[in-house]
Amino acid sequence: VALQSEALLTERGLMITAISNETVNLRLAGNRSDLTKLNKSNIRVLADVSKIYEPGVHNITYSVYYPGNIPAGAVGVQSKTPDTIRVTVEPRVTKEVPVSVRYSGAVPNGYLCDKENISLDTTVLLISGPESVMNQTTKAIIDLDLSNRTETVMQSVTYTLCDDTDTAVDSRLITKNTEQIQLTLRIARLKELPLSISVVYGGGVTQQNVNITVEPKSILVSGSDNLLKDLTKLDLGTLDMALIENSQSIESAIVLPAGVTNESGVEKATVTVEIQGVKTKRLLVQKFRADNVPEGMKAEWSSRGITVMLRGPEAELNQITEEHLTVVLDFSKANLGAETVNAAIEIAPQFVGVGTVGTYSVTATLKTE
Repeated sequence: VALQSEALLTERGLMITAISNETVNLRLAGNRSDLTKLNKSNIRVLADVSKIYEPGVHNITYSVYYPGNIPAGAVGVQSKTPDTIRVTVEPRVTKEVPVSVRYSGAVPNGYLCDKENISLDTTVLLISGPESVMNQTTKAIIDLDLSNRTETVMQSVTYTLCDDTDTAVDSRLITKNTEQIQLTLRIARLKELPLSISVVYGGGVTQQNVNITVEPKSILVSGSDNLLKDLTKLDLGTLDMALIENSQSIESAIVLPAGVTNESGVEKATVTVEIQGVKTKRLLVQKFRADNVPEGMKAEWSSRGITVMLRGPEAELNQITEEHLTVVLDFSKANLGAETVNAAIEIAPQFVGVGTVGTYSVTATLKTE
């Protein structure tokens, strides 16, 4: 039995939810030559539902149609069982339901599953179906098993229509705007990485004179196995002790390689530098020397002296004077005319523990002789 004019029911906000008989038994009479051409596959039985306007149970008649090679009126129906077809009609309801994910299992230890940022290309489904079922249907649930998963999930998944208790409803008569949903869930390896900073000793201090601490000592990061397998620490950069005058705390940005995510929520580290066991002293250095002056040229400068900060053991600082210091100007990269030239401070070799702190420069002029 095939139903005829179901589109009219849809226009009226109705739909058939049950049919009493999907087949009928026919007793036919006619010429033997015509009857031999008939079988259950080429006889059409159509039940017309166009006259149904209200929900409920309706008895409808059906018509029998024969293939085109049977002359009109050549075959007649002697009896048919049943006489009518009973159909159940309900209001057709359309509604939206939210989509959620129901997890089972867990990713292995040492891996992160970012459930808070799961991505679904469809978060609300548009569904249509019989009122009795639609009244129960309140959500669509995607079941996702996380067991033994170590890589990000990117796939099309199916879902189950459920009621308020998360129990599946009978959705055979429900139509949906999509049968599958594209899901993306980030799963990544977790690793704790220590924070480190490189130190260049100078400026009158050695490793014995400096205590350096980093806070936090480490952070938790995530990424693929390939990205993290060779990553053993995070370098915050370099501290040049010749440029650091006093004990202090320095903020350093935590920079991660591409593809690695900071899971600790800490964007900066605090590097604390404590300098001990050395003293400082300032001297005006008036002795200058020009190095690497190009042949045929001469160098001039107006400065009569540079105040230099020295640092080192107290005993050596007590002995050193400006006579032990020379301002050395390097003209190897200088151009004709006036410009700023970096100045190095040369210290007499007997003061092995003393160094200068900071950088120095002088405005000098390179001229032709």
